[in-house]
Amino acid sequence: MAIDFVAGMLFEVARKVIVPRFRALAASEVSEK
Repeated sequence: MAIDFVAGMLFEVARKVIVPRFRALAASEVSEK
């Protein structure tokens, strides 16, 4: 279905955007401690 395709695209974009930001946040927290 088209909804599944759109949901998959949104998930891929969100993962590409959120994962690097999450890793940067985690790295900054580790470096502060």
